Amino acid sequence: MKTTNKAWYLICAFSILVASCSFKKDDSTTPTADEILKRSQQNDIENLSKKLMSVDDFNFEWVPLEDPNKYNLLISWKQTDVRVDFDDQANRFRLTSTKSPQAVAIPGDTKFTINIRSTSLDGKILFEGSKELISPQDVIIANEYSLIGKKKIEANRVFIKNGVITTFDYPFILSANEVIAENAVIQTFPEGARAPFERSGRSASSIKIEARQIRGSLKISLRGENGGHGKSSYRNFESHPGCATTYAGNGGGSGSAEVYTDDDQSLKLSYEIQPGQPGNAGTRGLPKGTPHPQEGIRHAPCSRSEENAPINTTVGSPGKICLFKYKDNRSYQCFE
Repeated sequence: MKTTNKAWYLICAFSILVASCSFKKDDSTTPTADEILKRSQQNDIENLSKKLMSVDDFNFEWVPLEDPNKYNLLISWKQTDVRVDFDDQANRFRLTSTKSPQAVAIPGDTKFTINIRSTSLDGKILFEGSKELISPQDVIIANEYSLIGKKKIEANRVFIKNGVITTFDYPFILSANEVIAENAVIQTFPEGARAPFERSGRSASSIKIEARQIRGSLKISLRGENGGHGKSSYRNFESHPGCATTYAGNGGGSGSAEVYTDDDQSLKLSYEIQPGQPGNAGTRGLPKGTPHPQEGIRHAPCSRSEENAPINTTVGSPGKICLFKYKDNRSYQCFE
């Protein structure tokens, strides 16, 4: 009996020792309900901040349509699980979507303010703001277009449909992302253009076309203005041979053209280079009644012994047309 009690005591002592050795004190405290709520709200704020948007989170891209001055505004954003509302102050469009991208039709050369409002799917406002935009402008040239001074046309696209641009002696620059030509002509002087009597023809200036892409049919005509003719005279009576003729004018230079483009595969380019020709000498002693422009007649009084003006006129200097790569301005083909 004593042995049994002793064993029992040993077992109890061992159990107490094991329990005391395996016990670890837990210094942590159980969070309160307010702390749990606060942590949950903080997590919600952190998750929401990841979705918060600014105007920089939206990408606006203009996509040209086939017709002039018609564009789609392509709006895209990266965030998901949001609803975005768009409208403009002129009420041309209203758009609500959860899917990116979205497209809206806008006329060319239109300035407007787009309002943006994005919300989470449960209705929380993520962003409200606005951005000013202006759609690209296209230029349409049809029929006759004549310069009255130096000119630079800048546009996103330039449409030349059955149009003739005449530059005369003025510098002309056409700068665009794309030029669409349809039976288009760019010329310095009209064919047969001539200076007034006794004057030299004007020399053409420069033509410069800058476009990343040019497509269609385009003809460039470099012509100098022809020199004016010398004045003639009528024979008044038999003993007087008429007044002496006057100087004719020299021909003008044909000018030059430079075409810069990265894509001319769709361009059908034709050209002509015609320096201005000198004017003709007048005719002394035309019979009375001979048809002749009055501004080209030298009238008496004049000396019968006066000699006709010498013929020493010259042809204008020829120019050339060169094609360049748009990116590096490297010339790769010239025509003379």
